[in-house]
Amino acid sequence: CRAEPQQCFKLIARSEYGDSLFRGHIFSRRDYDVCKAILIRNSSDDANKTRMRDSVLQTLAEDTSVLYQETEVCVVYLNGEYWGHYNLRERVNKWFIAQHEGITDKAQIRNIDIIKGNKRVLNGSFDSFQEILDFVADNSLTNADNLQWVADRVDIDNYLTYVAMEMLVANTDTGNIKFYRVPGGKWKWIFFDLDWASFDMSYDYVNRYLNDKGHGVRKMFNNTLIRALLKNPDVRDQF
Repeated sequence: CRAEPQQCFKLIARSEYGDSLFRGHIFSRRDYDVCKAILIRNSSDDANKTRMRDSVLQTLAEDTSVLYQETEVCVVYLNGEYWGHYNLRERVNKWFIAQHEGITDKAQIRNIDIIKGNKRVLNGSFDSFQEILDFVADNSLTNADNLQWVADRVDIDNYLTYVAMEMLVANTDTGNIKFYRVPGGKWKWIFFDLDWASFDMSYDYVNRYLNDKGHGVRKMFNNTLIRALLKNPDVRDQF
């Protein structure tokens, strides 16, 4: 979120102010009725256009294994002053992941790995994923044993679905990457921040995403894993 309060408010339930959870069925398409944190967001770069691009496109992940942020439209008044139409959103953090993965043990929640971009650690550690990147750099995934080594650590179907959706919507801001691993689980990805998605087929998004120098702004973002996976004919067919 941007720092300016008119673009995004972060609301976090803390016991020092009363209850440590927000209680109520805030998101009508979700089945839970408590949460730790929520966002009130004006769609950032899409705020002066549709204000719904990100909210609508994220629902492409519904009924897949890829997590996304649900939305409820709201009107914001701040100290009695009308601020306008905003989107109430789920906030991506360890509590969000724990909720959707069915984890209740606090020790496990503390140890959820969450990464943003290439390797920025939001929670936990990047070490396990770095091991995967090192492995695929040195070992061909056309070999069945090598592919299985990766499949034991990465939810490949989840990852392929995530990449396919990024390509489908022609997201021109692909540095907005978040992926995670719960203790004892496999790495999975989250579909989020699609304010710059365009559905512009002239963008040639497949080749841009698979560029051998990287993808996204200035080709800054690591695509080693997807490029290695797609060298395997069976994975390529699956994709």
